[in-house]
Amino acid sequence: TRGEGAAADVALLLPLRPDVRVCDEEAVPGDVQVREATAEQREAYRDAIAKSFKAADKLDADAMNAVVKMVEVAQERLLGRFQREIGRGFWAPHYLPKFRAAIDELVDDLAKKYRRDINEFLPKAWDVGLATTDAAIKGSGLGLSVHHIDPRTAGMAVGVDGSLITGMARDGKKYLGRLVGQHILTSEGPGRLMQTLASDPQTEVGNPWRSVAYRGQIIARTELSFVAGGATQARMEQYAGKFPDVGLKKRLLVAHVGEWPCPICEEHEGVVYEVDEGPATPLHPNCRCHYISIVPGLESAAPNNRLVPKLLDASVAEGVLHR
Repeated sequence: TRGEGAAADVALLLPLRPDVRVCDEEAVPGDVQVREATAEQREAYRDAIAKSFKAADKLDADAMNAVVKMVEVAQERLLGRFQREIGRGFWAPHYLPKFRAAIDELVDDLAKKYRRDINEFLPKAWDVGLATTDAAIKGSGLGLSVHHIDPRTAGMAVGVDGSLITGMARDGKKYLGRLVGQHILTSEGPGRLMQTLASDPQTEVGNPWRSVAYRGQIIARTELSFVAGGATQARMEQYAGKFPDVGLKKRLLVAHVGEWPCPICEEHEGVVYEVDEGPATPLHPNCRCHYISIVPGLESAAPNNRLVPKLLDASVAEGVLHR
């Protein structure tokens, strides 16, 4: 059961000894002394938050690069299929159904692999979400602990929404089929088509595979954020319920791409919410904003935002925390 919350003067910040459990059932008021956080404690708290997001950034980078790799493999397979057909002299309007059938087959294979591989990332996202809260609590020096919680206990289904993958595959077939049809029906030679299909899906805007990769990355990132956000929320509720007198709160760490904050989440930057309040994350597709735990007395040490990389970047860097 969620705790009722507590007055901030009951048990604030940082015991004098790290082995004292603040506000635990086994603790007594004399075990806890209120004192102002030192510069070292603020730095430890901030560093703990930063380190927890390194794991989140690595997971995001791994997933984004996995999507690009899947698309590149499908791209190579389709090029090989087309080269064989063109080598047999199959380049005329009445051969268009053959090319479209090849597209459908390979995109369907991509969708199956995508579902399987991205679903393997989701349990890791759950663990990352739990660790984000645990790191902040540990970094505060409060010495609190709670038992492990899994997605089923939290009533959360961990799996990519099948309709999103179906939509990605449907649009991929449409974009690729349209490109092939345009080249065949206009009697344009196969050379230009093969050149376009062989171009880098991360950089070449005219390549339909770029749209497939971008869509796949958005779905993966959104699903990862959904699972990690659910884990973070469940974990904060655990701490708040078991240790209500600590007065734990949360802040949405707003993502910035370059100098620009997410326009949808920007209004929440710097806002401190009660654990059971505030919008659920992700707030929108492709959202990288994430809640962090705010321990009373350490609000000024907690960042408001962080830099995150763009999609379709094979050298995805870790986010940088800002104040």
